[in-house]
Amino acid sequence: MIRDMDHSAAYLDHPDEEASIWPWVVGFLAFMGVALLTVQVSQSIPTAVASSARNAIANQGVSGLSVAVDGRDITVSGTISEDINKRDLLSAIESASGVRTVADGLTVFNPRAEAEKRANAFQAQLDRIDVSTLAFEPSSSSLTVGSEPAMNALTRLLLEYPEQRIRIAGHTDNTGRPAVNLRISRERADSVARYLVSRGVLESQLVARGFGASRPIADNSTESGRARNRRIEVLYIQ
Repeated sequence: MIRDMDHSAAYLDHPDEEASIWPWVVGFLAFMGVALLTVQVSQSIPTAVASSARNAIANQGVSGLSVAVDGRDITVSGTISEDINKRDLLSAIESASGVRTVADGLTVFNPRAEAEKRANAFQAQLDRIDVSTLAFEPSSSSLTVGSEPAMNALTRLLLEYPEQRIRIAGHTDNTGRPAVNLRISRERADSVARYLVSRGVLESQLVARGFGASRPIADNSTESGRARNRRIEVLYIQ
C-alpha cells in the first residue's frame, strides 16, 4: 500500500509541472506583442511628424525644402527667398502636430543681388571673348573658319546664362553704296545669330542689327582703318 501511494503522488506532480509553463508562454507572447507595437509606433511617429511639417511648409507657400526627421525632431534645409519670413516659417513648422524641435538649415538668398551677380559675371566673361576675330568671306555673310573659336565661346556663355541677352551689331567700311553696306551688315549680324541659335541658344537672347558704314571706329581713308570698320560687335543688353 505504501508503494502504491508513492506512485500516485508522483503521478499527480507531473501535470502541475506542465501547467506551470503556460504563464511563461503567455508572458513571453505579451512581451513580444508590446515590443512589436512599440516598434510600429516608433516607426509611425517620424512619418507622421514629417508629413505634418511638410504640410506646415506648404501652407506658408514655400516649396523645394528638405525635411529630415529624428523621432519628433525636425531639421529643415534648403534655400528660400529673402521675401519669405524665415522666423514665421520656422514657427509654423514648430507648431505642427507632433513636432518637438526644429533645427534651422535654411539659406536665404536675395533674388536681386543674385541676378546682379550673374549679370556682372556674364558681362565679364563676354568682355573676354575676342569678337574681333569674327570675319566673313568677301562680299558674303558666311563666317570664316577662323571665326569658330569666338563663336563657340559665345555659344557656351549664352547657354550657361540663358537669362542674359546680347546685341549683335554688324558694321562695314564706307566702300560701295550705303544701301548695299547696310544690307551686308544686317546679313552678317543675322548670320552670327543663326549660328548661335543652331547650337541651342534661345532666339530671345539675341538682337541682331546692321548699321552699315554709319558708325566707324577708324579712318576709312586707310586700308587698316577700313579693315577695323568691317566688324561685328557683341554688346551686353542690360
